[in-house]
Amino acid sequence: PTRRSSDLGGAKSPAFKKIIANVLKCEVITNKISEQGCIGAAILAAAGTKNFANIKEACSAIIKFDDEVTTPDINLMSYYDEIFEKFHKIYPANKNLF
Repeated sequence: PTRRSSDLGGAKSPAFKKIIANVLKCEVITNKISEQGCIGAAILAAAGTKNFANIKEACSAIIKFDDEVTTPDINLMSYYDEIFEKFHKIYPANKNLF
């Protein structure tokens, strides 16, 4: 994907969004409403009561994103690739610790 939505607890943190953008190699946007469980319930209720034709239509009407877009940094993407490769190599020897 070229764009992902970051709506978890750290979603308002510029550093968190930058890490996500670099690791996933895509732009990151944030939902204007932080209570995702409430949004999901509202979407299902709106679609279920036929206020919208389907869930996709309800999503389009209810979900709104901030204008800010966090873009990945090519240098940091390479850095994360390198450290992931190191992690991938040492994980088998350490997996029993987790």
